[in-house]
Amino acid sequence: AIFIVGITIIIRSFSTGQFDLNNFSGRGTIWGFSWQAFLEKPIFGQGLGAFPISYTNLAQLPPGDFAPSAHNLWLQLGVDYGLIGFIFISIITFIFIYFASKSISKKPENGFPFSLAYTAGVAAFFGQQLVDYMFVTNFYLIFFLLLAVLLVKYAIPFGEWEFNKKNMAIIGIMVLGSLALFQINIANNLTTTSKYTEVVALADASNYVLLQEQLCLQADEFPNNALYKFDCSLAIVRHLTQLEEPASEADQMLEEAIYYQELGNSQNPYWAIQEANLALLYWEQGEHNKAINLMRQAVNARPDFELLLINLGWMEEQAGNQENALNLYTRAIRQNPIIVFSKFAENSELFEIAAQDLIIWADSEE
Repeated sequence: AIFIVGITIIIRSFSTGQFDLNNFSGRGTIWGFSWQAFLEKPIFGQGLGAFPISYTNLAQLPPGDFAPSAHNLWLQLGVDYGLIGFIFISIITFIFIYFASKSISKKPENGFPFSLAYTAGVAAFFGQQLVDYMFVTNFYLIFFLLLAVLLVKYAIPFGEWEFNKKNMAIIGIMVLGSLALFQINIANNLTTTSKYTEVVALADASNYVLLQEQLCLQADEFPNNALYKFDCSLAIVRHLTQLEEPASEADQMLEEAIYYQELGNSQNPYWAIQEANLALLYWEQGEHNKAINLMRQAVNARPDFELLLINLGWMEEQAGNQENALNLYTRAIRQNPIIVFSKFAENSELFEIAAQDLIIWADSEE
């Protein structure tokens, strides 16, 4: 039955394009880039929680898109922990399989083959993990831990032991201790949801002074969180744009926005839109060459994102690089022809020329 189900899953996967390398969300694509992520750091791995960042960088995903897992337990272990972690987990797994298989061959004393039932449950779990990775789901993880405890009780020869109050207390303390450590780790990097929602609500109230103060406070309180750095920089810019007239502290505020934006980029260099934001800040500061170079890097990282192409095109146009600007506008319009109706089109003659080139290009394609 397991063999038939497995064959059915494989056939359905092929028929739905899951192994098509050109399929954005297909297993073939995800496994291919996951393998590349493993090869980058094969010994010690990318580190716990680093998979989405590594994958996004290798797959050149557009802003906002990411893959949460490798959709394969063993690939996920390889990417996160390298060969060392992969071998360690594999040894533990095979020890379980060895003792479980020996236990299955014995006739159950109480008439019910608990060892067979729980071994089959764990086997089904590992079978699913060949095409998925469900440890990111809390309820699934809790269910597996319970199943593993039952497997140890009925299939692994540790001698006679019972689920008495003492054993239950020990297991409970271990589980709660693990969850507490996990929660402490999260608390050191993230503010509470209620606090973050409360701070973001200040933007709806147009209280940009307090918004900047609170978001930058979070950026300082959680130094390992790049998102808070980006939030702080954006809040400073929002505050800066709300000033009715140039203030004496405007230059200092711009410097502060650049400082936090650079901190965020140093922690997460794979977010092209944030690199583009840094470029715009430098442009506002008058560092035009530096701004253009940063925007070029952002475009190279996300060549299919028309917003970045337009921004770089505008910079090139302002810097007098007309040919580069026209080429960038043309690429942007071919990516998304709807932008020819944008307000920006009314303020650039080169953009209008690029829009006319779109019509010629479309006619030639026909």
